[in-house]
Amino acid sequence: MEGIAHENRQNKKRGSQIEIFNGFIKQVPRAMYYLLDGAFKVAIESEDDIAIYDNTGKIIKIEQLKHKRSDNVLSNTSDDLWGTLYNWIYNYVEEPVKNKYSDNCAFVIFLRNKNYKKSKCLKELLSLGQDTNFDQMIENCENYIKNCKNDDIIKKFNYIKQHKQEATKIIKNFSVVTPQINISCDLNNLIATTYGNTYGSDFLFFANTLNSEYHKLIYNREEEALKKCVITQENLSSIQAKYDKFRIKVQFIQGTLTEKELAQLHNELFVAQLNCIDCDDSIILSAKKSYKSWKNCEEKDLLSGKVTQELLNQTYSNLKDNWENEKLQISPIAYPTPEQQGQYLYSRVQEIPVNVDGIDLQGDKRAISRGAYNYLANKNFDNEYSVGWHPKYKEHLKDWDSNE
Repeated sequence: MEGIAHENRQNKKRGSQIEIFNGFIKQVPRAMYYLLDGAFKVAIESEDDIAIYDNTGKIIKIEQLKHKRSDNVLSNTSDDLWGTLYNWIYNYVEEPVKNKYSDNCAFVIFLRNKNYKKSKCLKELLSLGQDTNFDQMIENCENYIKNCKNDDIIKKFNYIKQHKQEATKIIKNFSVVTPQINISCDLNNLIATTYGNTYGSDFLFFANTLNSEYHKLIYNREEEALKKCVITQENLSSIQAKYDKFRIKVQFIQGTLTEKELAQLHNELFVAQLNCIDCDDSIILSAKKSYKSWKNCEEKDLLSGKVTQELLNQTYSNLKDNWENEKLQISPIAYPTPEQQGQYLYSRVQEIPVNVDGIDLQGDKRAISRGAYNYLANKNFDNEYSVGWHPKYKEHLKDWDSNE
């Protein structure tokens, strides 16, 4: 086709150039979404942004992502519309191995903007094979773009018009798709649907592991390696198997305490921390039980060869980071006194799950969190993992003495 540069046809497909970061960062979750939805193999930056293959190696779907917020992203004279169709048709025409595409290969434009407007040309294109034939469709579109001043759009349109057979095959299988919520939320919801029941209370930890391992498969690639980025169901299964294999099950037992143990614990710093925010006896009793249970779990299970102190320290570091974040969320209007703020903070951190790398902690999750946080509240104030509940707990307890 004269007038359109094809000098790169031997070494790069049109439409498959490495995208800017904003484009690529959305291709990754879209590829993962398709894998979780059952795709056999997904390629990024191969035939287009996303290409999906069946188990015979044939391409069954090609997707181009559009990130513009404009309502008219697919207007009558939009390059996002005609340029994408042109790229697909040009690639198909130039492809020497035609059977690499399945007979009903889908061609999708995925729009970030759910409220896009359907232009007259887009409506015509989507009607092909239903209400119109190719000649009628192309004639109608030609009328809608006749006043277009963009020579490149006209040249791409004419190329499509001149390749009726290939264009018909592709446009008949062309659709526009938008997210249910947005790309990230749709993926998170699919992960929850797929694995929520399998991992139950450990789901969030598994989801973090899944995301981390999946991104490692992609983000370590550069340039040419990126264009060959192919992720398969086998990769996904390997991530799950790796997670399941190395997660050691540890039962967290919420034990009972003797009168002597209760008395001994009464003089611990974590109890003084709770007294500082006026907690009642029942809360302090629960704290003592959970603290002792966590201490036993750490000494008898976790540090008996199942995890290293270094890994456990990372858990404590994460818990302290979450504690810091929760402190920032406290509303002085809703909780006007320091004691109320401390009680709220203490309650909130018990909702934060305790995740130890490689360990499946089984038991009452709130009791586990309560035990771990009281364990940290019992550390000396100069310890890097020390936490407290009163906004000025270090100042209020600076003269605390366990022997009092």
